[in-house]
Parts: sequence; C-alpha cells; structure tokens
Amino acid sequence: MKPKENIKPKENKRRNQKRLSFENQLKETVCTVSQPTVGDILDKRYEIKEEQGRGGMGIVYRAFDKELEMEVALKVLPLELASNQKAIQALKTEAKLAMKLNHPSIIGLHHFAHTGPVKYLVMELLSGYTLEEKLNQEEILEPEEVINLVKQLAGALDYAHSKKIVHRDIKPDNIFIHKENEIEEIKLMDFGIARQIKESMTRLTRQDNSGTILYMPPEQMEGKALNGRADIYALGATAYECLAGTPPFYKGSISYQILNKVPEPIDDIPQKINDALMIALAKNPNDRFDTVADFAKALAGEKEPENGDKREPANIDKKPILIKTESEDLKKESENIEKKTENIEKETKISETQIKIWKNPKTFGLFFYGGLLILFGLPTILFLPILTGDSSQFGIGIIELMILLIPAIAMIVIAYHTFQQLSSF
Repeated sequence: MKPKENIKPKENKRRNQKRLSFENQLKETVCTVSQPTVGDILDKRYEIKEEQGRGGMGIVYRAFDKELEMEVALKVLPLELASNQKAIQALKTEAKLAMKLNHPSIIGLHHFAHTGPVKYLVMELLSGYTLEEKLNQEEILEPEEVINLVKQLAGALDYAHSKKIVHRDIKPDNIFIHKENEIEEIKLMDFGIARQIKESMTRLTRQDNSGTILYMPPEQMEGKALNGRADIYALGATAYECLAGTPPFYKGSISYQILNKVPEPIDDIPQKINDALMIALAKNPNDRFDTVADFAKALAGEKEPENGDKREPANIDKKPILIKTESEDLKKESENIEKKTENIEKETKISETQIKIWKNPKTFGLFFYGGLLILFGLPTILFLPILTGDSSQFGIGIIELMILLIPAIAMIVIAYHTFQQLSSF
C-alpha cells in the first residue's frame, strides 16, 4: 500500500550503487491495467480520489468507502493477472488467509472485489512512509532504531506464525512506518499477497518480477517448504541493511552467495547484534531462532544469542514451489547420452568377443574337425557296401557310423557351449 504522505528522498550514493547493481537485472515494468480514473465509483461503493502510485504489480489508489464512510486504499491488479482465472484463484486463497489476521502491527486487508474486468484489493489506508523510503533518505539507522523496529514486528510475525501463515516477502518496501501525533508505529504490509502477485506475474509474462531476492532465504530460493524461520531470515536481512547500508549480499552472483556464503560482520556495532544477525541469517532454517521474539531479545541483549532447538517446525507451508532449472534439463540429457553410450560400448564389446572366439584355434578346431568327420566319414561309410558289392558291410558301416558320429557331435556341442559362455562376458 502506498502512503498518503511521502518523505522526499535525498541523494544516497551508497544505496544507489547497491540498487543499480541489482536493478539492472530485475526491473519492474508498469503493466497494462484496465484502470479506473479519479471520480469513478467501483462496486457502487468505492469512490476513487487519487492515484497513489503504480508499478509492475498494479496501481494503488486512495478511495472513499461510501458504505463505511472511511478512506481506504485500493490496489488494482494488472490486466494480465486479472484475466487469468488460475492466478486469481491463487490470489483469493492468499487474501482469505490475510483477512484472518487481526493485529495492530499488520495493515489490514478488508476485501477482494471486482467491478467488470477490474479486480482489486481493499486495504487499510494510513499516513506515513515505507522503511525503503526512510533508508533512501537516511541510509543507515542507529542500532536502537533497528532493535525497536524488530521488536514491534516480532509480535505481528509470531502472531501470524502461530496461525501457520508465513509472510514470505519481508523487505523494506513492505514495512510501513505510520506516524500519528509524532508517534511512529511499525506495521507489516502485503501478507502473502505481494508474493503471490509476483509469482503469478512471473508465470504469465515469463519475466522475473520477484525483485526480492536480496532478502530471500536459501530454502525459498530452492523451492522448499517454508515455515516461520523463513521470515526470520528475511527480517534479519532487512535489519542488516538498516545497519550496514546494504543487504548481506547485493552484487555479483547473489543467489550463489545466499546459498553458500556467510555474510560479513558489520563494523562499529555491538558484537551481540552481529551475533544475533548471523543466527537469523543461518543457511539451515533449524539453526535460526525459534521465534521472532527470540531474535528481538538477542538483538537487544536481553538474552544470549542461540540458534533453534533442531526440532521440526510446526508452521509448515505444505505446498512447496518446485523450480525446474535449465541445469536440471541438461543433467537429464547428459544422463541419457551416457546410457546410450554404455549400450553402444556393450554391443561393440560383444561383437569383438565373438570375433576373438572364432579366432581362437581350439574353438575353431572343434567345429572344423567335427564337421570334417561328418562331411567325409558319413558318405564313405554309407557308400562303401555299394562300392565293394558286399552287403554284409552295411551292418559294419552302421556301427562305424555310430562310432564316428558320437565324437563328432560331441565336439560340435562342446564348441557351441564354449562360444555361448564366452559371448556372455
């Protein structure tokens, strides 16, 4: 939700350098929206007063709810998303979960509605600015400010986690600083909504609309199931940026570093804060704090920093997002080629073995001499009585034939079995 009051950003070279290195890879483009104009009334109820801001995820308006007589914020969804039933159904599911959350540190989602082709979210409207805008102006916050920020968000996040709802998109742009009577209240926006919109837009446009990889925990990047400790990592990355001026990883191969590298400690801050940040940013979710409240207490020095108790977390998102990468396709193709190569080599080996067997003098000799005995011995024995004119030679010929055939057949059988055995290797 875009605020009613914005603070004017000043030149911030350190953060601008960080943004440039990343925004060259991830740029949000303004999507086509079937958009209302100022003065329009949606659903015979919401009167559009002014446009608050626009981006790749839609347009935000300030509107007046005639039924409840209060101002609200309307986020009109991009046309690409609004016309896709599957994406809208997924968004409705997230919206229903978000509407169940009722906490003073969570900006409320009132309604998910549509007027004709226009689909929009109705949210609580507050005056103030985002943490992103504050960092653009101030660059680095004092440790006391960061501790207060995490403390205020701890109650909201632990409350959501107790209901098995994970935010999944904590970053400075989703943390809102509401000012009333000079008192600052820290509030969370877009519980699951922004992430669902971005994932749907990525699928529909085939372009990366995430823009939040800077704060993404390793398990989310790998498409694994998420629990409350994913939010602890993202909040840890946000707190790190507030203290250092940049996220833990912001240049080079960011995804590789998130998965494999340990963040550098921050200079000129108490060691207890660095220790707490390193636990919050642990690669293994079970090595992080059990709750956001534990993280906040460790930052404040109210308890010794210690990681999770290795138990299986209760707050599990049971539908992990499976990410199929190009490297997996190449790996499968390589495995298929290796299998084909093995089969060819095996066939070649068998052919070579058969040739060697036939060249073997013993095997060849058995076949050759057995064949000669039958070829020349058989006619000689059968036709000898005819040639001599002595019929008594027939009986002798039969006996000689049997004596001749038995070793000849035996030689051929032995040669055949030898050939078969050698061929099987």
